[in-house]
Amino acid sequence: MTTTQQLNEIAGNLWWSWNPDATDLFRRLNPDAYAASGNNPLVALKYAHDDVLADSAFQGDVADVHERFRAYMDAPPRIQNAPRVSYFCMEYGLHESMKLYAGGLGILAGDHTKAASDVGLPFTAVGLLLRSGYFRQYFDEDGTQQDEYPAMDATLHPFERITGEDGRDLTVTVHIGDQPVLIRGWKVMVGKTTLY
Repeated sequence: MTTTQQLNEIAGNLWWSWNPDATDLFRRLNPDAYAASGNNPLVALKYAHDDVLADSAFQGDVADVHERFRAYMDAPPRIQNAPRVSYFCMEYGLHESMKLYAGGLGILAGDHTKAASDVGLPFTAVGLLLRSGYFRQYFDEDGTQQDEYPAMDATLHPFERITGEDGRDLTVTVHIGDQPVLIRGWKVMVGKTTLY
């Protein structure tokens, strides 16, 4: 497996978000792009410096972190024969680069999801992935508070579309008041736990 393949596998699972050695690898790929993206590993990979990828010491560090990631994923659960837990929350604070949370409840839900992965609890998390994520507040030149809703680009995060047997996106229509709302299914791996 090449260094880039190893990095892509690590970046495709939010395990990296609570592993300082993994986050450091992505920062080293391109510190400016990593910082500007809110510490997003997929952006760092997209704009990785070739000299960093070619560096043998860096390649060794990647191989070491990748080996630890695989060992983590392949380790048997510490809790045996536990019933499956379904965890529903509107928001999940998994990492600052993923605008899926606005405050404490989201951070708590994210920590529960990560902890469930660490102990191997059969745990399925369900939440919302909003197109705009949460808003950012700022003051304009007149001193008036303004809200900005940055778009959430799912392609810059390790989200996977959920598809049916026919390969088409899985969608559901629900009605909120008189308005039909189309919901598309996505998932992201948080260690051994899946967030839908």
